[in-house]
Amino acid sequence: MLSSKPTFQEDENGCGVACVAFVLGRSYAHVKHHFFDGLFGDASEGGGGYCRRSMKEALRRAGWTPIGRYRVLHANERINIERVPDGAIGLFKWADGTLHYMVRVHRSRWMDPLWRQNFRRSVPRTWRLVGFLEIG
Repeated sequence: MLSSKPTFQEDENGCGVACVAFVLGRSYAHVKHHFFDGLFGDASEGGGGYCRRSMKEALRRAGWTPIGRYRVLHANERINIERVPDGAIGLFKWADGTLHYMVRVHRSRWMDPLWRQNFRRSVPRTWRLVGFLEIG
């Protein structure tokens, strides 16, 4: 049940929490408190965010089932981001090495928790997709 409005991260490293909140159609605060509590990672400043294992566990706690394993792309592997299924949570690596989660919404649109202007129509060329989690 993807939300019709983007969910913005409320913490410096809260992109993973915001993506799960968007997928579930719940508020950022509710998802962080009920589904990420006690998991490895931290959304606060300097916390480094949440790893893929914590993302999968938060979705399980919410009653959702990640389909298969988290697909990690190897350094020399490239995938056309158009092949990422709608509703999947993608993990991108920025040019400076920062990792960032976004949700594939529909076709070429992405819900970016940092992007304050609705949905992204494209992903910056300097960002590389390093993995994605398909949700069912």
